[in-house]
Amino acid sequence: MTMAIFLLADDGTPQEVHGYFTDEQLDRSNTEWTSAGSDLGFLELHEVTEHTNKATATGLEPGTEYFFEVGCEEEGFSEVGSFRTSAADSEEFSFIHYTDTQNTYWNANVNNEAAYGANTLELARETAPKALFALHTGDFVETAAVEDEWVDNLDLSQKSNLRLPHAYTPGNHDEYRLRYQDGKSLESFNNHTNVPITNDAVTGGSYYSFDHSGAHFVILNTNDNKASEDNPEQGAIGQKQMKWAKQDIAQARENGANWVVLAYHKPVYSASYHALQDEDVQVTREDFVQLADELGVDVVMQGHDHNLTRTKSLVYTPDNFAYGAVEDTEKKTIDGVEHHVNPDGVTYVIPNTSGTKAYAAIYQKGADHVAKVRPKLDWMDEADTDY
Repeated sequence: MTMAIFLLADDGTPQEVHGYFTDEQLDRSNTEWTSAGSDLGFLELHEVTEHTNKATATGLEPGTEYFFEVGCEEEGFSEVGSFRTSAADSEEFSFIHYTDTQNTYWNANVNNEAAYGANTLELARETAPKALFALHTGDFVETAAVEDEWVDNLDLSQKSNLRLPHAYTPGNHDEYRLRYQDGKSLESFNNHTNVPITNDAVTGGSYYSFDHSGAHFVILNTNDNKASEDNPEQGAIGQKQMKWAKQDIAQARENGANWVVLAYHKPVYSASYHALQDEDVQVTREDFVQLADELGVDVVMQGHDHNLTRTKSLVYTPDNFAYGAVEDTEKKTIDGVEHHVNPDGVTYVIPNTSGTKAYAAIYQKGADHVAKVRPKLDWMDEADTDY
């Protein structure tokens, strides 16, 4: 779908405008200006026919570089892309974790956010030139129903995408329609990514797992928060998905995985506010933390909260609001960086944001500040924010 902006003529008929609303033109207190029937204007999407092509490569050999082109004889082909499969006896490898590209249609011609996301990925590849793939933890776009956002993002990141396979995680924005009242675009994420679909579950995304170089990656879908028999409390993760995750991780450990990496969009630990404010996260928060700790997950990759976050090594406890206690681990310094030595607990990470939207680390400013900027968290006192 593409985006058009209309103004209403004197006779009430919509007239397409190739331009932008500005503060001078618009009373920002008028929250209904985008609604159909407004005397100022409204937003509308044009339906267009599109095709999604996906392919599965089989018969690949370990530790081998492969080359490919995308296209057809009639329309031409892309530049040559490449990827390298993991080596059968690999003991270490590099991958890139980035998140929340979240480019918006209304900024495409003013502050091209897709270009920022593409540049983030290019710089990451320079920093980790031996990375074998990238893990994106959600919010690929701002509004899933606006096709221009997907196109801008994919086009501007094409250079990196052709040389770096991706594992994608669904974010909440990856199911948004133009207006909240129009429901959710439940298939947009899977239409634009070629990821597995477990248990035929497509709910604003899907969940799946894969192995790479002795590590097991588990990708969860925190868009499960629709009322159903499986999820009566509308938690970020439904009961069926949670049961699958426990069985999948247990099986991976039994199979001898050296590392278990859990990835999802909505965080349970964060320097900013979503982890403690989002109601659907609170429903399943304790289950998340307990699952990761008891099944021996090594690291959890998150998104959503646009602020660089790395926790200490945490172990599950039911005794505090965060359900986490800091593990007293053995430390070792390598090249000036402190490392945990064989921790039992779990480290939770948010890699800031690959786009332009940044959130504040609100707990560093004390309980009064938290209550002011996030009234839903006014229950927190200084001891809570310090913790």
